[in-house]
Amino acid sequence: MLDRLVDQMERGRPTVAAHQLVGMLDAVVVDRDSAARWQAALMEHPISEILLAGSQASCPGPCGALQATLETLDYHAAAALRQQLAREAISHARQRGQTILVLGETAQADEPPFDLVVGTVALGWVAPAALADWIGEQARQLAPGGQLLVSTFLPSHIGRGWRRLQAGAEPYSHDEDSIRAAAVMHGLVLRHFRDAANCIAWCQVIRPAPGDNQGGPSHDQ
Repeated sequence: MLDRLVDQMERGRPTVAAHQLVGMLDAVVVDRDSAARWQAALMEHPISEILLAGSQASCPGPCGALQATLETLDYHAAAALRQQLAREAISHARQRGQTILVLGETAQADEPPFDLVVGTVALGWVAPAALADWIGEQARQLAPGGQLLVSTFLPSHIGRGWRRLQAGAEPYSHDEDSIRAAAVMHGLVLRHFRDAANCIAWCQVIRPAPGDNQGGPSHDQ
């Protein structure tokens, strides 16, 4: 298969090669162990000189086109959108005078309960078997009416195999149904939408206040 990808490159068809590479990896890279094996195989193949060439500027022609296509399939823009949405949520909460916890911060002046817990990247490091316990642990820090914000690359999105070969990639993916099932176990409700590329689910896990009806319709946008 890797030899065929090189052949596509030599024929001046880098976009076709990129889609074939991503499709192959989506089918075979299902966990960190298999990702490590494929990463080693790619490193041993001549195509590694193309894939590891660096920026598009330093890799002109078909090589740069291949890199551009892979970056598009890797949805860097969606990851940037996730960061933007997190910043906006934090800004709005501060304007309302709400208490905020950003998961991963080393110092936190406030004590629970919080009106907003932001874990936009954290969920990608939570194994499916641990999802319900993790959501329950975060929910215990929420005030009534508070919400936990999480986001996750969807298991079905194109390019998930390629992404898992990248350094620091989040090893786990979830979908809205899995997150909702975990939330319901703890008496929580879920609102969600997807980014425009249909690869990231953005979820609001809400701890209802007494008498509130906060479920509302979920939507994609």
